[in-house]
Amino acid sequence: MQHHKWLAMSVSLLLAACASAPQTHVAMKQIDAAPVASSVNGHGAWPNEQWWKQYADPMLDQLIDQAIQSGPTVAMAETRVAQAKHLIDAVAGQQGIQVAGYANASRQRLSDNGMFPPKFLGFNWYNQMDAGVRASYSFDWWHKQRDTLAATLNEAQVAQTERLMAAQKLSTAIASAYFGWQADQVQLKFATQQLDALNKRKQITEARIGAQLEPKDGLHALDIEIANINATRSNITTSAALRRVLIASLLGITTDELPAFTTHELPVVSVQIPNHVSIDLLARRADIEASRLQIDAAEHRLNVARAEFMPDISINALAGLSSIEVDNLFQAGSATPSLGLAVHLPLFDSKRLNAQLGVRATQLEQAIVVYNSTLINAARDVGTQALLKNQLAQAQTEHLTQVTNAQHLVTVAQQRNAQGISDARAYLQALQNLYQQQAALSALHAEIVDADVGLIAALGGGYQREASR
Repeated sequence: MQHHKWLAMSVSLLLAACASAPQTHVAMKQIDAAPVASSVNGHGAWPNEQWWKQYADPMLDQLIDQAIQSGPTVAMAETRVAQAKHLIDAVAGQQGIQVAGYANASRQRLSDNGMFPPKFLGFNWYNQMDAGVRASYSFDWWHKQRDTLAATLNEAQVAQTERLMAAQKLSTAIASAYFGWQADQVQLKFATQQLDALNKRKQITEARIGAQLEPKDGLHALDIEIANINATRSNITTSAALRRVLIASLLGITTDELPAFTTHELPVVSVQIPNHVSIDLLARRADIEASRLQIDAAEHRLNVARAEFMPDISINALAGLSSIEVDNLFQAGSATPSLGLAVHLPLFDSKRLNAQLGVRATQLEQAIVVYNSTLINAARDVGTQALLKNQLAQAQTEHLTQVTNAQHLVTVAQQRNAQGISDARAYLQALQNLYQQQAALSALHAEIVDADVGLIAALGGGYQREASR
């Protein structure tokens, strides 16, 4: 009869504990598609995992491969991945039956004023030796352990995704800086050509001034132009040097350790983006995937917080030996087996548990807000980079007309100079203008290449959700 009373009281306590857990409702206002402007859709291809190889530049391949293998930012991200894997092992190790062995030996003295006075036992000092195995098993009825492991797995996937994000940002930063260095070399070439034409004009002007054929005012104007070109060349040289410094810092080395770069033409790139970007972008951006995994982890953590209101029930077993004499420790009479059922009821801890539940609910709401913001920003990045590439391509096409006209003026000026109609300065002026127009056209090309790298990053840099798992 006593057993029935104990069982009834236990059931009542369990029901009371279950009823104390408050209900929380968190709205999942996730965006299911990225709103990318339809005007920028095209028939381009998604970037692959090694997208930089499409530019067919061995030096760029070498720099990015080195950065991914040994770059400091990627190395830091990899430590987070390793830490996350250890956390998974730690959480998984807490599930199932927990078995631990124990053994201890001590020498103790009985108190003269204790329950068993030594004068009756005939000794003051005695040895105490214990050995055995403890085992316990907790019933995961409320899925607390399962949700904890699931949250830890999600967080480990976030760390892995962030490592891929770090590699992507590193590769796009290096590509942008490297192509910027190449663009600087082209601009430096045109600036040098302009300076050469200016110096020749100055020589002719000085000769005519020496022959008193014209005043000195024209010489002063040429000196100003030469000073401006020299300042431009200095700025370009500094820009190129800073780009090498940036690349070296991204690789975690000094500029002296960088290989020598070879100047060549910038690659020709397409201005189209893939179709169905608004749908496929969800699986192509590592930051979107990381945000989604954070939501999953936060949901599992919230479930764990809810489960904290429920009773924990575990079985504990002990197979031990205890003796005051070593010779008798492993005899059958020294056995001290035990089996017990433990129930933990959070009856008077509702304030702490409610606060903990509120924190987890807020974390889930924050994760959803971050996800929505990340998705909107990703769509904006794609639209911005695609429209920028289109606008730059149109500007480049329009500027080709100015280059063609400048070339025509050079031809006319050269013919007039050959016929003696004008001196060489008109031809040199037309040639200088052609260099300026070519430099502007090259600058537009460099901006298109940089926008192409930016669009590759906006499209996910070759990341795919399926490939990451």
